[in-house]
Amino acid sequence: MVPLMVLYWLSRDSFFENQSIGKRFFNLKVVTLDGMPFNWGKSAIRNIVYLPWLLEMIPFVGWVFAFFALANVMLVELVVVLMTERRIGDHLGNTRVVRA
Repeated sequence: MVPLMVLYWLSRDSFFENQSIGKRFFNLKVVTLDGMPFNWGKSAIRNIVYLPWLLEMIPFVGWVFAFFALANVMLVELVVVLMTERRIGDHLGNTRVVRA
């Protein structure tokens, strides 16, 4: 089950015309800044910052690792979003979320 969850988490923005389920609900989509097509690779790069959440699946010690990793990632993510209006994953993948 874990490999399927990792695969979904990395590729979720490449489904439904560049929309995850949440983006589809809120009528948003992901686009690249350079005009190139958005694909699975871009989605994986964009979502790799969520890797600490997947650490929670490790029995017993996963919650400890995830807590410290998530605290740091979320703090940095908050600062980056407030300063640039794009998340870390958007900077890594050269993408932006826009209205669909």
